Amino acid sequence: MTKQNSKIAVVLSGGGARGAFQVGVLDVFCKQGYEFDMVSGVSVGALNGAMIATRQFTELQQLWRTIRKEDILRSRSLGEVIQQFVLYKIGIADPPRGLNNLTPLKRLLSNHLFGKEIHIPFHFGFVPLESGHYVNATIRREGHRIDEDDILRILASSAIPFQFDPVDFYDQTLVDGGIRHISPIAQVLPYNPDEIVVIPTKPLDGRQEEAEVDDILQIGQRAIDVMLDEIFIEDIQRFVQINRLVGQANRQGITLKKPDNTPYKHINATIVAPTQILGDSLDFGEEILQKRYERGKERAREVLKNPDAGDEITF
Repeated sequence: MTKQNSKIAVVLSGGGARGAFQVGVLDVFCKQGYEFDMVSGVSVGALNGAMIATRQFTELQQLWRTIRKEDILRSRSLGEVIQQFVLYKIGIADPPRGLNNLTPLKRLLSNHLFGKEIHIPFHFGFVPLESGHYVNATIRREGHRIDEDDILRILASSAIPFQFDPVDFYDQTLVDGGIRHISPIAQVLPYNPDEIVVIPTKPLDGRQEEAEVDDILQIGQRAIDVMLDEIFIEDIQRFVQINRLVGQANRQGITLKKPDNTPYKHINATIVAPTQILGDSLDFGEEILQKRYERGKERAREVLKNPDAGDEITF
């Protein structure tokens, strides 16, 4: 059970279909009395986070029990991509922009989120390709109802380059914020939380599944996966290291300060990461989703049983 009057943030990393693990973790935390005061997510973490911010956790659980790959994306074969590229080059078609079309996911988001009221500050991220900068999209206003622009921005947070079509948003081309910050912890720090619960979808030791790298598409996809894994580890490592230093300094009566001369605050950090590789991020098979959900529940129970385990991370 969490302490009364504590401000608690939850940070949800990216990971596609591995997001079922996050919902399993949240299932246990909610039953233990955790109520989150702010949420930050990217990619699938943004989708899960939007449901939490609109107080639809029961609906989120049901969604992950019934979701199928065709509810998320429409895949294009290599032949279709090549054909479209050739037609584009001779001027009679639009250029191919990704291996998967996100129209089904946009429909899913609209069905579950459009018009729903935001109850807690909600942060999610995307990157406009024109600037290359991470955009911390924020819905702070309690009472704000999710509109069409919000849907498009949340959709963009899941648009992994090369893998998915980017999202056209006014005069910008938006892609997954995970290419810059796959565990968006910094976005909740200005709220001065007492506790942060971080839920990644990969083990923290950098392990990866073996992957085929025979053709140009497989090589490109693998290169992106390796890059995202490095960003993922760096995001969490930076937070854990600074937080530990602040805690050590506090215990010695020393106050560490930021460049603006305000003091750093030590935060009770609970990191609930899987201890095993969860598999392909695009595997939406019913059995594998249920297994990921159960692993999330098991891991949450382990961490809650040993409250210090979530901050004992070795890189």
